[in-house]
Amino acid sequence: KSSLKPEDVIKIMAAPTGKKTVITSGILKIQPNGLIKNIWTEKRDDVHSICLVKDGLLAGTGEKGRLYKLNEDNESTLLLKLTESQIVTLIPQPSNEVWLAASNLAAVYQLGKKYEKSGTYISPVIDATSKTRWGTIQWEEKLAAGDKVQFYTRTGNTKLPDTMWNSWQKINGDNQHGSIKSTDARFLQWKFELKSKKDQSNLEIKKIKISYLQRNLPPEITSITIHPHKHKTTYGVSAPLPSDYALPSISVKSSLGSQLSTQTIRPDTYRRALTNGYRRVSWHATDKNKDKLTYALYFRFQNDTNWLLLKKDLTRSTHTWDSRSMPDGIYQLKVTVSDEKSNPLNTTLKAEKKSDWFVVDNTGPKIKNISVNKSVSDSLQVSFLVSDELSPIKKVQFSLNAQTWMWVYPEDLVCDTKQEKFSFRIKLPDENFRVIVIKATDEADNTGYSRFIIEE
Repeated sequence: KSSLKPEDVIKIMAAPTGKKTVITSGILKIQPNGLIKNIWTEKRDDVHSICLVKDGLLAGTGEKGRLYKLNEDNESTLLLKLTESQIVTLIPQPSNEVWLAASNLAAVYQLGKKYEKSGTYISPVIDATSKTRWGTIQWEEKLAAGDKVQFYTRTGNTKLPDTMWNSWQKINGDNQHGSIKSTDARFLQWKFELKSKKDQSNLEIKKIKISYLQRNLPPEITSITIHPHKHKTTYGVSAPLPSDYALPSISVKSSLGSQLSTQTIRPDTYRRALTNGYRRVSWHATDKNKDKLTYALYFRFQNDTNWLLLKKDLTRSTHTWDSRSMPDGIYQLKVTVSDEKSNPLNTTLKAEKKSDWFVVDNTGPKIKNISVNKSVSDSLQVSFLVSDELSPIKKVQFSLNAQTWMWVYPEDLVCDTKQEKFSFRIKLPDENFRVIVIKATDEADNTGYSRFIIEE
């Protein structure tokens, strides 16, 4: 006996389509007591028409022309699929038959009041995303004596079945289990034929499971980026405190009364930038099987064929290391990737990619050939040479008698090479004892110093 009574009010609920819309269609059941419940769970189809029948509710949908039946437990069963796109009208007849009107293209069908003694269901196409070995098919069935069900499968490498697909292969099995004989391919489709000796409505085939082993595809590293030099920053308190040190408290008088409260004073935090030398490399890797990937990082010197391990068992696609542990020079990195975390040992696949050559430079520029001469009675002419082994000179400054640092330009007015000449004039200070300090910085942010004492 159906729980859907004639006095119940059944309405179709529709919502505008859009990216944020989750439910595009629904069926609401409104009981005489005013209780409202959504009894439609097939989110993939939009309801276009409904009709009460003796043992449930029929729902016609679009855009794939499917007809569903809802039972008293609000479970939906796909009854048929038309070649037409939409089922727009369902009209019950006194003879318990139902007329069905469809559009795109227009058609009218008559649904009989008895069940067929045989029928076929064809599944949607299953996409395994790559060439796959198909294993077994399992199902649960509720059949009467004399009823028979036969499963078939077919495979292909195109999204829609066509003449290039393999033919249907019969599943030979029992106990609701059978081996798939279809050829390895990316796509699979299954169907079953159900036959009964009498008209009945309680035959069921459900919980169909397909097992398969997807062919493993190798991962791929598409890019490697060596990032510029960077300062690494750490945080902490201004000074370490003894374990038995008691933090002081102060008393604060409330503006609303005389009651006093206490507030603990805590030391301020500070930020300390470590010295230069930290380098970062990042990369982008993909895997069509969506396997978990692990990485290893290697490096080598220029003109060297031997790769040295820098870090292994990385799970993130980035790594930061202290390049001060490496001698200054020109290097190359190599990233290797493996899908061993998601595959048996004998099916593991790897890939690798090399970076561009890059410079490791943690040594400051050298300041040589300093010359300080009096050009006139109240000024000095200062000349010197700045050079660096690996990086161009970025800026040069000088300080006189520990005062403010002042910029100075090279003779060609642009700092852009590994060696630059400087010559400039400064006014003599009043003190008899004078110290000139020169500071040069390269593009790797390494700094070199030189000092010159001027005496009368």
